[in-house]
Amino acid sequence: MKGYLEAMRAYDRALISEKPNNDDTYNIHYNQTRLLLKIYTDYVNVDGYINLLQYVNLDGIDSVETLLVTIDAIIKRFETVVESFPEEVGWDLLFNLLISYSTYVESQTNIPGETLINIVTGFISHFHHIMRLENELLESVDMANLNEQEEEDDVSSYRPDNLAEQSQVDLRTGTGIKTRGAENEDYGLALSTETFDKETVVDTVTLGYKFVYEIMANQLESENTAPGKIINVAQKNYLEELLVKFINQLDDMVVTLKIGQSDVQELVIAKRSIESLKLLYQGDLHMFLDTLGTTDEDSMMSNVELLDMAINTFSTENSWQIRTYLSRTLGKLQTILAERQSNIISGKTKNKDNELSPIVFSLCDVMINRADNELSRCLLKQTELNQLQGQSHPEEDIVKTIELLQQNAKTLLVNAKSIAHRSCGFSEYITDKLKRNYIYGQASIRLDIIESPRTRKIPEDLDDQPSYRALCIP
Repeated sequence: MKGYLEAMRAYDRALISEKPNNDDTYNIHYNQTRLLLKIYTDYVNVDGYINLLQYVNLDGIDSVETLLVTIDAIIKRFETVVESFPEEVGWDLLFNLLISYSTYVESQTNIPGETLINIVTGFISHFHHIMRLENELLESVDMANLNEQEEEDDVSSYRPDNLAEQSQVDLRTGTGIKTRGAENEDYGLALSTETFDKETVVDTVTLGYKFVYEIMANQLESENTAPGKIINVAQKNYLEELLVKFINQLDDMVVTLKIGQSDVQELVIAKRSIESLKLLYQGDLHMFLDTLGTTDEDSMMSNVELLDMAINTFSTENSWQIRTYLSRTLGKLQTILAERQSNIISGKTKNKDNELSPIVFSLCDVMINRADNELSRCLLKQTELNQLQGQSHPEEDIVKTIELLQQNAKTLLVNAKSIAHRSCGFSEYITDKLKRNYIYGQASIRLDIIESPRTRKIPEDLDDQPSYRALCIP
């Protein structure tokens, strides 16, 4: 954080002392804001919900609060740069602005209809701006490649762009911010431009689909919380028109860019998730579950999020079916992640030591989620048991199921706590270690409640978990 703070001060000094021209001033303001976004996604809002800085002592760093700004403020700073330097605006700034919009929607709940409309219209406007810039750059790149090919004596040495490579932008977590070159690692005045290629355009289109998904998910949550109140009927209809038109435009871009199903998995998952959300809106549980058949790791991670939304969308009569499906999905993910962890530890997977800690975090997160789900299933069975008092045989079966689910939850938490506690070696980054400490704490507080029920108040982190509230002092 001291390095980041010094970088911000260096930018401020450059604006005053070096009397930069428009291009330099634009670059300085952009890099300042990009740095604030990086801090927000890497430390303040990791994976969309973890604030790692709460575990760090920042008392010795003067003015550190200037680095810890909200995502709303970051969006406003980007918007100001766009308005102040319309001729200098580059695709990389616009890409990070779009990420900021998507991050805002993902991190908020029950966004009012008027605010949501402003966000959608702003995102779409900037999206079309960046696509114009990227298409111009793409034409320049294609022309340069064509000229280079014609000048080559050995045509076999020509290698076209390879869209089969997976996108390196993780739009689910926000990782993938355009950092304007490796020079930024020195926290100096990084004024170079980000490398552009055809994959960049694919990343942008993917971000468009992801944004649509986040908006639809937020709308669904608002409908489940207070139908017609957070977003009124007129606003809902207008948003639907905007999104339908935007999705059609995105689909046209996919065709124009000749993006195949196997090219970018993140794009395919985002499109499929939108279709799954549409079925949630329609209340078609059978068709919704049919869309969740893909069993690769990234798809199942997305399915977990969709199933969580389904639990709050359908009636309690469907909860057991949905939670059972969720349990199976989490179990498959646990198996995949445990195997990846084992392969790195055993040396079967080479030169991946720095990936061990992120895998451990994901594995423990899945195990804790699975334990939470088992306790929620237990609560459903307890409700069923209360309704069947006096019927001996059905009661005995339900009691056995409850005991099994409770034991499953406890075992998962014990194992998650143990795994998270183990060192991940010298290759572990400090942010990964903080995440591992966080997930260790999450397993610990849950296990304490299960092992000593009725002895403590519900922790703030678990206040939205009825199954844990039932085990705590009212």
